[in-house]
Amino acid sequence: MDDPRRRDRDGGAAAQRVGDERVPPRQSLTGREIRARCVLEDGSLRIAVTDANEALPQPRRPSPDDESGGRGLTLVAALADEWGAEPRACGIGKTVWFLLAVKP
Repeated sequence: MDDPRRRDRDGGAAAQRVGDERVPPRQSLTGREIRARCVLEDGSLRIAVTDANEALPQPRRPSPDDESGGRGLTLVAALADEWGAEPRACGIGKTVWFLLAVKP
């Protein structure tokens, strides 16, 4: 987790950038519930976004003129210290999470 490229970054700005991309705008939710949870512990900020869609996300390389999104996981992979996605234990939906090291 001690990556020199990430050591001096502003954790709050990174969290906002990644969170903005992972949580879709209200207009695009189309009736689905989503939940975002942020927990600060042991020098890391853990942000988890849960939705009812069961498809696990796959990073992809969007084209510059791609207006449908697709940049979320690219940003997560670039800015987060760790990230992952897993099906929810209840069997409905998934949770995408990421960790950002924060300075005390």
